[in-house]
Amino acid sequence: MLMKNDKNKKMVITGVTHTEENYNRFDIFTRQLIEQVESIGICIDKSEILKFCEYLLSSEKIVVVGSGRSGLVGKSFSMRLVHLGLYSYLDTSHNCPAITNRDTILAISGSGETHSVIHTVQKAKDVGARILSITNTYDCALNDLSDHPFILPKSVNNELYFPLGTLFELSAYIFLDGLFTELKAIVKCCEKNLRDRHNNLE
Repeated sequence: MLMKNDKNKKMVITGVTHTEENYNRFDIFTRQLIEQVESIGICIDKSEILKFCEYLLSSEKIVVVGSGRSGLVGKSFSMRLVHLGLYSYLDTSHNCPAITNRDTILAISGSGETHSVIHTVQKAKDVGARILSITNTYDCALNDLSDHPFILPKSVNNELYFPLGTLFELSAYIFLDGLFTELKAIVKCCEKNLRDRHNNLE
């Protein structure tokens, strides 16, 4: 158990030196993350969430596209869609079937310019698939291709605590978990339904 020492003292735990500054950094990170999460709830038009749900639920298949950490966020959401009984795939999966005009692509990219994502989305658009996108940039190639672009708000601008795309990735994860909650209510799915569809080979 960590004990908080006087400000000028140091604590040495398993060979790592900890100072008051270390804990201040963590506090700042958590406070600013909470601020960002609150901005998502305040700034997002709830009718946009319902549109997203409508598009996803009316699709024959949903293919989630993302690269790097955004791809990991997409992978997590795709798993939740499967728990709801929807047919969801990752574009990088070997078992991803052919895309048709009855399907929806959900593309995740903070910059909206990730080459691999744009390439995949363009191919899907060429066969008539519907495109949904999540970015934190208004003017980008992905939003130009998207039938329904969604721009996440950015209330914090602090690269010291949120380097590279960290803030977008955390925001996208939280937004999609919130979207899952809405989808779950629409399809009237209970905890037992989710558990029954969860991978039982793990």
